[in-house]
Amino acid sequence: MEFVTIGEKLKSSAEECNVYILFDSEPSTDQRSSIAAGVPECLSETVEWSGQLLHLDGGLGFRPLMRKAYKTTAAFDVAFAAVLARMDKRCPIALVVNDEGKGTVPTAKKLAEALTARALPRLQAQALAHPAEANAWLATTIGTSFNRGRLDPSLFAALAATLEACAAGAERNTLARLLTVYLDLASRAPGTAPGGAHSPGFRLALLLAEPALDAQAIAGAAPSVEGPEVAMVNRAAVWRLTAGSTTTEERAATARALAESPSLRHHRATDKDSIPAALSGVADGFLFPFSRERTPEDIAAASQLLDAAVLFDEAPDNALVNQLCCLVATGRSAEAAARADAVQPDGARAPLLHVFAAAAYVAADRVADALTQLQLAEKRGVDVGREARNPALRALHENAETAHLVRR
Repeated sequence: MEFVTIGEKLKSSAEECNVYILFDSEPSTDQRSSIAAGVPECLSETVEWSGQLLHLDGGLGFRPLMRKAYKTTAAFDVAFAAVLARMDKRCPIALVVNDEGKGTVPTAKKLAEALTARALPRLQAQALAHPAEANAWLATTIGTSFNRGRLDPSLFAALAATLEACAAGAERNTLARLLTVYLDLASRAPGTAPGGAHSPGFRLALLLAEPALDAQAIAGAAPSVEGPEVAMVNRAAVWRLTAGSTTTEERAATARALAESPSLRHHRATDKDSIPAALSGVADGFLFPFSRERTPEDIAAASQLLDAAVLFDEAPDNALVNQLCCLVATGRSAEAAARADAVQPDGARAPLLHVFAAAAYVAADRVADALTQLQLAEKRGVDVGREARNPALRALHENAETAHLVRR
């Protein structure tokens, strides 16, 4: 059976070119060496293996080297087809995808059969053995090949299984595209519904990708997410929480729903894929608006987001600081003091957090607690006189009768 090629002919406008070649099985060391030796110079800037997947990239030098060697894109197409044929003899190929190509082999009528019989099972196996961004990109590219008309349920089932298998290794933006492609395919497959028999994590990721967010459904699905899928759900959540189309109310409600999952609530993620960091970043846009004055509505919006952010263990210090500020600014002094109690600033937290905890205690008339926090702040090198912007807090700090309680 011939292998599937998506992007068979190079676009005449192509300046760069990435080609992914998925083999039936993982080539041996000798096969890899032989295959790599036959790669055209214009595609040899990157020759990278991952299991049974080979990635070729010509970089910025692709077009001049391609023109020098082949003159025209048509001549390159013929030459590269011969290269692929030789590779296929050394180790059978299941799938080739050229990101700067057009057209498919086989054509539309036989493409679905060829994919389901060979390419998609191989890609699923590759994704499970070697989770990586490239797998998700390949699965998404295959999915977009069926971007119009009704979809046969059996083909959708094969595509859906492949998209799920590849989701774990996807970075945030590729994951978002993968989920969007899945929802589009599902909408055109009669008798199917998004989610199906997928894993809890993938079902939750699909809920986060739906155009209309359903916080109740998300809260119901979140507790079931465990293990390696937690990181994938975090990436999907961060993408949706930071999307421009998502409203403040949707962000806050979605985050509260996700916090129903102990695994998500306690997950230690990088800032890039951290739910509380994402919420805090959006809140900063309200607290520090560009080229205009901050309004009470801004503070209220930021407060909603920060109240949700601090439900997660990994809430950054600036989220805690800003939440205390918002609580005090909106007259929720008892909540501010309770939050300061819960935070328990110590050496693991930012020194400035002591100052804002003190401001919360001042607002709640807990003077002794406020003085303790100021003392801790100064012990850790904070210039309290400069940082204590709250008038009541500044007055407390400067009061001659209590100043001796604060270590100078």
